[in-house]
Amino acid sequence: MAELVTILAMVLGWPVLNRTGFAGQLDVRVDFSPDESTPGLVGPGGPRDSGDFTPPVADPDKPNIFSALQQQLGLRLGA
Repeated sequence: MAELVTILAMVLGWPVLNRTGFAGQLDVRVDFSPDESTPGLVGPGGPRDSGDFTPPVADPDKPNIFSALQQQLGLRLGA
């Protein structure tokens, strides 16, 4: 869970806290469409802060990262 929190913080560009109480290991896959809420996402061109970044293409048939986490993992990100 700690690794998932770290990855989410990097992808979202803001702090993420684990308030689940779960400290064990898990294997997760989250299928979502990248958008402006995922500025740290690595795409084909590398991280967004590099000059060669090519933004990933949004897929209108997939949820954004917030909806995907809630629908697929039962996790909610809040302010």
